[in-house]
Amino acid sequence: MLFKLKLTVFFICCLQVFCLASKLDFLEGGEIQPSGWIKEQMHLDLEEGYYARYDEVNHTVTHNLFVKKDRISGERYHGLKCWWSGEHEGYWKDGVLRMAFLSGHNAFKQKAIAWLDEIVEAQKRYIGIYKAGDEPNTRFNHTGLNGELWTQSRIFQALIAGYEFTGEQKYFKAVKKAVDLTIAEDPGNYFNAKQGGASHGVGFFDTLWYLYNNTGDKKYAAYAVKLYEDFNSGTPRDDDLKTDILLSDKYFQRHGAHIAEGFFVPRFIASLTDDAKYDKAADRAVEKLKYHLTPSGAMVCAENVKGNPGTAEAGYEYCGIAELVQSLTKLVALTGKAEIAEIAESMTFNAGQGVRLPVLKAVAYLSTDNRIAASPEGHGQRYAYASFHGAAACCSLNAGRLMPYYVEGMWMRSQNGLTAQLLGPCTVDTDVKGTKVQIKELTAYPFSDKLEFEVSPAKPVEFVLSLRIPEKAEGVKIAGLKNFRRKGDYLIISRTWESGDSFAVSFDFPIEITQDKPDSQFYIQRGPLVYALPIEHQMTKLPTNGKVYDTKAKERKGWNYKLPHKPNFSFEKIQGDYIHPWAKPTVQLSGVMLDKKGRPVNVNLKPIGATVLRRTSFPLATQGN
Repeated sequence: MLFKLKLTVFFICCLQVFCLASKLDFLEGGEIQPSGWIKEQMHLDLEEGYYARYDEVNHTVTHNLFVKKDRISGERYHGLKCWWSGEHEGYWKDGVLRMAFLSGHNAFKQKAIAWLDEIVEAQKRYIGIYKAGDEPNTRFNHTGLNGELWTQSRIFQALIAGYEFTGEQKYFKAVKKAVDLTIAEDPGNYFNAKQGGASHGVGFFDTLWYLYNNTGDKKYAAYAVKLYEDFNSGTPRDDDLKTDILLSDKYFQRHGAHIAEGFFVPRFIASLTDDAKYDKAADRAVEKLKYHLTPSGAMVCAENVKGNPGTAEAGYEYCGIAELVQSLTKLVALTGKAEIAEIAESMTFNAGQGVRLPVLKAVAYLSTDNRIAASPEGHGQRYAYASFHGAAACCSLNAGRLMPYYVEGMWMRSQNGLTAQLLGPCTVDTDVKGTKVQIKELTAYPFSDKLEFEVSPAKPVEFVLSLRIPEKAEGVKIAGLKNFRRKGDYLIISRTWESGDSFAVSFDFPIEITQDKPDSQFYIQRGPLVYALPIEHQMTKLPTNGKVYDTKAKERKGWNYKLPHKPNFSFEKIQGDYIHPWAKPTVQLSGVMLDKKGRPVNVNLKPIGATVLRRTSFPLATQGN
C-alpha cells in the first residue's frame, strides 16, 4: 500500500510536465491500405503460406492463454518457458488480424475478430497469461522468470489493431482497463529479474505510447517515465537501453530483439521530460544502431549483438528486423527525421525480404547477407529456412508482422497535412481539416523510380502534402505541379487540392559501391535496393520434418569473385512480375567481376530480397587486375 501511495504522488508531481510531443501522428488502422505487390504478398502469405494456419504447424499458439489465464511463472509447459507461448499467441493473432484487414481477406478477418471477442469476454479486469492468486509466481507476484508485461503487450497490439480496423470501442476499453490494473498492481520494479522475459517488458511501452497519444491521459506518460526509471535502476538481463549505458562509448552487447523492441523508448521518455540526458541517450542509441547495421539494413544480432559491427558476414535475427521497424516508425513520429524512415525502409526491403521466401512458406530465424548455405545443423536450426525452428517460434511468427507495421508507417499526419514517409504502393483514405481525402500512391517502388499520386478530396481543401526524398536520390523530377519546394529531405507541396489533381515524382538513383565497414569488403546499391549475386541452390525438405528445409549451393561459382579495381555496373529493367517482384524481379545490375584466376566474368546482380543464397559483399581487386 505504501508503494501505491508513492506512485500517486509521483503522478501528481509529473502531471504539469507532460505534453503530446510527437511531431507527427500515425493514421488510424485501415486508413492506409496497401496495393500492388505489398497487398498481394500479404494475401498470398495468408492463403498459401504457413502463417494463418500456424496452429497446424506448431502447438505453441494453440493454448488460448489469454482466455484460460492459468500459467505459473518459472514453470515449463510443453518444454517451453512459461511465457513463450503467450508471446507466440500474441504475435500470431496480431499478425493474422493485421494482414487480414490490410489484404481484405474476409475469412481471416472473422477468425481474428472471434479471437478478440473471446479474450474480451473472459477479461473481467486482467488480460494476461498468469493465474490469479496470492502464492509466489502468480500474476503480479513473480519471483524470477516471467513475461508479465511482455505477454500483455503482445496481445494488446492485436486488440488495438482490432479497435482501429473495426471501430469497436470494446477492444480499446479492454486494453485501457487491463493497463490500469497493471499500473495499480505494480510490484515496485518489474525489471529486477535477470531473465529474458522480464527484459522483454520494454514492449509494454508500445501500449503506454498508444494510450497516452490517444487519450491524452497523463497517467500513462507518468507511468512510462516511472517504468523507464525502474529499468534504469533495476537489474534487467538485457540492459543496453539503460540511460547510462547509452551515454557510454559501449556498443550494444545483449539480445538484439530486446534492443529493437524498446529502441524508441529513450526518445519517447525524452519527449515527456525536460531532462537533457534522455535526449543525449536517444541520439546515442541511433548512432550506435548505425554501427551495427549490415549492408541489407538489419541490426547484427545472432542472437546477441556483442559489440559487433554490421558487416555482410554478421548474423542477424528476424525478430530484430520486425520489432525494430515498429520502433523506428515511432521514432519518425517523434522526431520527423527522414534518416530514421530511411533505415526502416532499407531494413524492410532488403533484410526483411531476403530472409523469407517470396510466399511465406519458410523463413530463416538467423541469416547473413553473404550466405552460401542455410543449413538446419546446429544453432537450434536457426539458420535454416523453416516454418518452425527447434529453438523457438518467435521469428516465424514475427515474419507475418513486418509488412503490416511497414504499412502503418507509410503515411503520417502533420499539423498542416499529410506526409509520405515509407514509400510504396498504397491508398490513403482519411480526413484533413474535416474533409474526406483520398490519395492513391501508384508505384512499383522499390522496383520503380517513379511514384504517381492521385489526390481526390470530397471538396476543395488546402493542406500540405509532403514526400520523403530517399537519401540515395541524386535528383528529383516532378511532373504535373508548378508550385513546390524542397526542404531538407522532403518535397513540400502546399496548395488547395481538388478532386482529380495528380502529379508524378521520379528519382534519379546512381549505382553506389560502398565499403561495408572500414577494412571490409564492398557492396553495391542502387536507390533503396541492395544487390547481390545469387548462388544457385537446392532446397530440400527434411524427411523427418516437413517444416524445415536444408538449403545448399549447387556449386560455389561466384562465391570467390572479386570486384575489378574500377567496377562498372549498369542498371537494367528485365522481364519479371511487378506484382510478385521478389519471386520474379524486374530489375538487375549487370557488370563484370573477376574469378579467382583474375579472369573477367559477366554477372547479373539481383535485389538481395529476391535471393535465397547469395554473395553481397566482395573484395576489391588490387590495382591493375
